[in-house]
Amino acid sequence: MPPTALARELASRMTNPPIDDRRNSGIRSIVAFALALAAVAVTVALSELLWPLVHGTALTLFYLTVLVSSVYGSASAGWWSTGLSAVAIEMIFLPRLGSGSQGRDSLLALLMFCIVSGTFVLLVQRMRQGQARARASEARLASLVAAALDGIIVVDSDERVVLFNAAAEALLQCPAAEAIGQPLARFTKDSIKNRSTNSSGDVQAGMPGQPSVLSARRADGHEISVEVSISPVDDSDQALVILIVRDISQRKKHEREIEQLTRIYAVLSQINQAIVRIPTRDELFTKACQILVGFDQVRIAWIGWHNAENNELQPVAEWGDEDGFLRSISVYTDDRPEGRGPSGTAFRERRHYICNDLLDDPATLPWRVELAQHGLHACAAIPIRLKGEVCAVLTVYAADAGFFQDREISLLEEVATDLSHAMDNFAANEARHEAEQAALRERLFSDLAIDAMPGILYMYDEQRRFLRWNENFLRVSGYSAEQVARMHPLDFFAGADVQHVERRIADVFANGEATVEAAFVARDGTATPYLLSGRRVVFNGAVCLLGVGVDITERKQAEAELLASEERYRTTLDGILEGCQLIGFDWRYLYLNDAAAIHNRRPNHELMGKTMMSVWPGIEQTQVFNLLRRCMQERIAQHEETEFAYPDGTTAWFDVRSQPVPEGIFVLSIDISERKLAEKALHELNEKLELNVAERTEELRAALVRAESADQLKSSFLATMSHELRTPLNSIIGFTGILHQGLAGPVNAEQTKQLGMVKGSAQHLLELINDVLDISKIEAGQMKVNFEPFDLRASVERVAALVRPLAERKKLALDTSMPKEIASLTSDRRRIEQILLNLLNNAVKFSERGRVTLTVELVSDSAGAAPARICIKVADTGIGIRPEDLAKLFQPFRQLDSSLMRQHEGTGLGLAICQRLAALLGGDVQAASVWGAGSVFTLNLPLDPRM
Repeated sequence: MPPTALARELASRMTNPPIDDRRNSGIRSIVAFALALAAVAVTVALSELLWPLVHGTALTLFYLTVLVSSVYGSASAGWWSTGLSAVAIEMIFLPRLGSGSQGRDSLLALLMFCIVSGTFVLLVQRMRQGQARARASEARLASLVAAALDGIIVVDSDERVVLFNAAAEALLQCPAAEAIGQPLARFTKDSIKNRSTNSSGDVQAGMPGQPSVLSARRADGHEISVEVSISPVDDSDQALVILIVRDISQRKKHEREIEQLTRIYAVLSQINQAIVRIPTRDELFTKACQILVGFDQVRIAWIGWHNAENNELQPVAEWGDEDGFLRSISVYTDDRPEGRGPSGTAFRERRHYICNDLLDDPATLPWRVELAQHGLHACAAIPIRLKGEVCAVLTVYAADAGFFQDREISLLEEVATDLSHAMDNFAANEARHEAEQAALRERLFSDLAIDAMPGILYMYDEQRRFLRWNENFLRVSGYSAEQVARMHPLDFFAGADVQHVERRIADVFANGEATVEAAFVARDGTATPYLLSGRRVVFNGAVCLLGVGVDITERKQAEAELLASEERYRTTLDGILEGCQLIGFDWRYLYLNDAAAIHNRRPNHELMGKTMMSVWPGIEQTQVFNLLRRCMQERIAQHEETEFAYPDGTTAWFDVRSQPVPEGIFVLSIDISERKLAEKALHELNEKLELNVAERTEELRAALVRAESADQLKSSFLATMSHELRTPLNSIIGFTGILHQGLAGPVNAEQTKQLGMVKGSAQHLLELINDVLDISKIEAGQMKVNFEPFDLRASVERVAALVRPLAERKKLALDTSMPKEIASLTSDRRRIEQILLNLLNNAVKFSERGRVTLTVELVSDSAGAAPARICIKVADTGIGIRPEDLAKLFQPFRQLDSSLMRQHEGTGLGLAICQRLAALLGGDVQAASVWGAGSVFTLNLPLDPRM
């Protein structure tokens, strides 16, 4: 069969597969038998009719019958014809030939007929079996071609399609019936002539061609990549070419995907290598941007760090921005339009933001012109975290819209995650470095502090081996470091101090710490008193003693000087008229002067060191003890006149003042029994006068005169005794100041504190005495005033300057206001300054917040008249005064009975002195107040009292 026919037959069988002959084998057998029977019957009938003519050639007709049955029928028909013909010959024709030699020849002829006919039928059967096998092979070939997964196309020498299998139909989406006879150029633009012929132009036969990649065109015009194996087939009629076509679109896609994944892994690998290699943040960010720009169509990559002050993403690294795109835009992280873009949204929402069409996204409107100018059409923004918090954004721009798909997004997220881990590592390394530097600085500082300590420092273990010491230890001891390392701690002590120090060392190792005072012996034999303190510590796993020594030579000297000072102080207190008692917190007597022994009516040695309750049984129920207890518990000075009953039944009146001190309380007492007796006598006299007024008028007048004389005498006495009262206190204050300032020798901090309290108490006592003496002088008429012109403005400024430090300590504002026309005032400058100082001190004392204001005004007695008086007002924002207490303000020895007043010291004479001094100057002092809101004290003075 020619190749063209074979191809057409294959195509026909592919479209119309043959019917299975075995299904009709039974029918064919019956037909074959009927055909053979009919053929033999026809032959027998012809032989009978033509017997005279064919009796010599009768077998020939039967040969023809077998031939026709075998060739035009089937092998079964041939076999049936042979058998039926042999039966017909045996039964019909041999008897007619007779016996004898002719009969024997007929039998031989019959035998020959059977052999020849059987052989012929067998040959025909073999030939038909070969043809059947060929047809089966062709059917199998057609089935294989039809079932092949690859497209099979056979073209002739004109490149026209002669075979088109089902796989080719599916691949090129064209039915076989439509493809047969079409030129191959309809399905591909690539010619196959150069691929299927040799150099001489003849068709290559035998060896199949190598696979080639061509571009195939489907029926709808879509082009796909195919791999074609071209195999020429040579035939005497014409040349054919078999094309094995395989769709490699998916393979190409997979190859592109593999290539893409390879590039992705390469990018990640480069970034991870950069993270391992690069030690700084900005350099790492820049390298990451450079690597990303080398990936596919990425044009620009930049990292913006969040600036919390202005909510802006400031570029700290970029790559690919040769045209200055980043310099032309601003990106923020808040809700303004410039903060709603991809980068700002990614930072604010803590997630990636993908925009595959920048020119169509409303969020990119503020930068759309710049994006179009630079050819940027797609963007991806990925947040970068530091310790879990978003701190920056990685932004990548691509040239093509739709560029960022799942793989690209996964790549960028992986990059951002790696950079976040790198940031955490940078932070951890920086923190570790800072900790190491801090530890180094701390160690250096410790070494410097140890060496700079004014005392000695040392450390040794339980075997008494020195491990560490400071430079001062070497300087004080006089030994070198090598010598100290070989010495024992007790080598630095002598005499009884050795055993004493050894016991304290044992106490440290046993109990944890101990202190001792001992003489530290240097190499040259010099012994210096030291206070040594030791503490048990663990150093490098070993129990050690860490000790510090302080030179107490100055303290020893100060203690000796303090003892001498205390002796002088005691001598001074012993000589005053007031009873002085120092009582500790446990109510034990710590000090009593000679006047106290007189008041107690027993020697001081019977009281010293004993508690008040033990030497005065039942004193807890007395008024004086209540006063002392309030001072001890409330730590507020107390003052009261009280009667005291002695154990023998006698009583006495005392003016008792109690002041809190660090040791407990300091008590001053004055025996006022005589004054009380006089007052009692006066009271009894008044009672008797009511009973018999007429009879005792003269006596009462005499008693009154005596009382007034006594009061006058008291005032005169106090006025004349001002020098004797002030001089001892001034001495105490002066000597205490000398000690306090260290002029008589150095004192330690505790001694300085105690001397400061002594000085403060003495100054306070002096102020109290001054007030008493001033009121006494006024009452005795011995207060003299000196009228002369002086600068009032300078006096006001001087008084304000004295009070201002006290106001500043209480955070109060102190203001003064004075008209310019007030230049001078004729009066006693010293007394006016005393009044103003008293008023300003009271204003500051009773104000806890706000301000104190001093105002000076000129006042006329009538409208239109010249100023006649000057008015000085002192206003404060303090606690104020209740209306019912205003009448008590200017009474001597009277304090307002309120809880707040008990918190402020004073004699109650200040305002009384101010009022009486103002009266001496021709004026007065007035008070106005609102409880809880403040007070105003007004000093009214004439411009010239001499007029």
